[in-house]
Amino acid sequence: MALQSPSHPMFAQVPDEFFSPFPSNDSLLSGKYQALTHASYRLSEDLATMQQAKAFNITLQILQKTRATKAGDLLTDWLPDIAWFKDDAGVKLLQGIFAEVPWSITSDPQQLMEDMGRVGLDVALTAMAAVPIYGTIASALVSGGRLLYRLMAAREEKVLALPWAEYSKDTDEEIYARLRDDVFPRFDWTTVFMPPFDDTPWKIGEAKDKGLVFGPLRSGEKELAWSANYGCMPGTVRVAGQTQSIATPPGDVPNGLARYLRHPKGVTPKAVQMDWHSTVIACGDYFPSLAQVGAVTWQQCMRAGAPVMYCLDVEAIDSAWKNYWDNFYASAWDVYRNAGPLLKIPPFMQFLATRIASELIEPYICVRRTPASPWQLGIPFGAFRPNALVHPGIFKQGPAEKDFRNPCAWVETNTARKKDHPDWPYGGKPDQHSSLRGTRYATTTSPATTKPPPDGYRCMPWPAPEVAAAEYAPVYETLIKPAVQALRERQIRCLSSTLVCAYTRPVALDKKPAYAAFEKSAKLRTLCLDMREKLLKHDARFLVNLKDVDDIDPKFADALRKSGVNNSFGQKQSIRDRLGAADLTGDDAPLPPAPPPGGGVAFENLAPAPEPPSSLLKLAAGATAAAAAAAGYIWVRRRNQHGIS
Repeated sequence: MALQSPSHPMFAQVPDEFFSPFPSNDSLLSGKYQALTHASYRLSEDLATMQQAKAFNITLQILQKTRATKAGDLLTDWLPDIAWFKDDAGVKLLQGIFAEVPWSITSDPQQLMEDMGRVGLDVALTAMAAVPIYGTIASALVSGGRLLYRLMAAREEKVLALPWAEYSKDTDEEIYARLRDDVFPRFDWTTVFMPPFDDTPWKIGEAKDKGLVFGPLRSGEKELAWSANYGCMPGTVRVAGQTQSIATPPGDVPNGLARYLRHPKGVTPKAVQMDWHSTVIACGDYFPSLAQVGAVTWQQCMRAGAPVMYCLDVEAIDSAWKNYWDNFYASAWDVYRNAGPLLKIPPFMQFLATRIASELIEPYICVRRTPASPWQLGIPFGAFRPNALVHPGIFKQGPAEKDFRNPCAWVETNTARKKDHPDWPYGGKPDQHSSLRGTRYATTTSPATTKPPPDGYRCMPWPAPEVAAAEYAPVYETLIKPAVQALRERQIRCLSSTLVCAYTRPVALDKKPAYAAFEKSAKLRTLCLDMREKLLKHDARFLVNLKDVDDIDPKFADALRKSGVNNSFGQKQSIRDRLGAADLTGDDAPLPPAPPPGGGVAFENLAPAPEPPSSLLKLAAGATAAAAAAAGYIWVRRRNQHGIS
């Protein structure tokens, strides 16, 4: 908690400026490409991933330095696990949160984790967080890097899967500057985890010659209702934002996978190609540095005994996101029901109107393939969309309205299904039957056949079996509400089960404001003040580090000194040997485990989570992702390597 000097040696490797390699809208692509390849590097997935990793490293370094030098909220007793110097053949090597990582040119998440370990960044991140998070971060870096490479490689195409400048706001660099200057020097971080838009109904808009956008539009449906908040979704590695869709031309269906329907008699042409899913993006995913900052910051606020957990106004965060997602789904279902008139599509093509509206909602539907699978944010299933997959009843009735489902949408050769390909076409290239075809009507399709398929063929239903078997749920109830509730419980429990009451500011002092949680909650403020009174009369006060309290609340530091606290080694040691965890309040029940990040990482299909050793999977039974297990494994190993007990 003691303020650190900006000239301290541990900040020697922290750069002054931040540059993001990721284009946050389509107008920035050319400049980002030139910057990425300026040193004559050959563009590759590995290079793009390394640049993503560098951006994460620099963002983390600068923002944590801001905390240490302007807010002073890094506890002195925690610093040896966060930033330290390692002796290597007589040379002092900086380790931890402020160290520059020697990133490999790689797109292997396991290698990125090893790179972090070379300078102890994995140890530092875990020491500061409630759960090991750097395995998840490694996956996010790889998925973002691979997407960045694909965008750069396709930069000459007319329409790109990037947020459109017409509906964009800040760049990565502008967001970083606001966090550095306006948020992390202070004691209210609530805005980081608040929705990015004002509470305005969502509508469909159009970017000329590009596609459709779905967002809270105002000013003649040409401007999004941006708020001053950052949009990091609590408990996730995701940023909320508008959605966009670009229709897939018939000729762009993957080779050999096109499927055809008949038109009713008298309608020309006689056959029509089944619609392939559009390119749909959640624009918030194109701010990877912000998403990673949000994920790390949330886990730091969840860490038991961390003063920064009181930098968040939980009730404001909870109510804002509940309203946000209620508004999103109410608007989405209204657009779905009125899609034809809104999109000016005639009634005989009603299926197209509802499908277009449905696709714009897909990024913000939670999905899990089995009851044992973790929830993921966004529909992961591609392939055909002869009708709308998402509809107002999806959370109770499953995908596609009952009348839109087709038990035999097409007949194809019964090719073998490969082990690691759970979705159609299951790793093969089946051929459609030449004559058994369904019929395309205004709202639905008829089966290709009502009889068993010929030998060597199979009927493919729509939605496909894996799509029909999955579960679907809304975002707030599935991801945000549990994360916020866990933080709410920790804010209360930590005041009575740790010494954090000494390291926060429950009331304003001179020109220093109270921490946000205490400013907004009389209940928390009273509880903190009560625990301080108990602490001043209890032997546990001798474990409080006065250096930290001096900077955050000098009056309480004086009260501790008057009660006999002097921080001598003998005083601390004698008390540490006698006190148990429950001696202060009688509450010896352990805190429930903090939930790991939920919802997956953006573009997760591009980067599988790093796998932990199989012998350690049982140790991670409480986690919901292999990344958490891998991170836990390396955390133990790195602590041993760095000599941290």
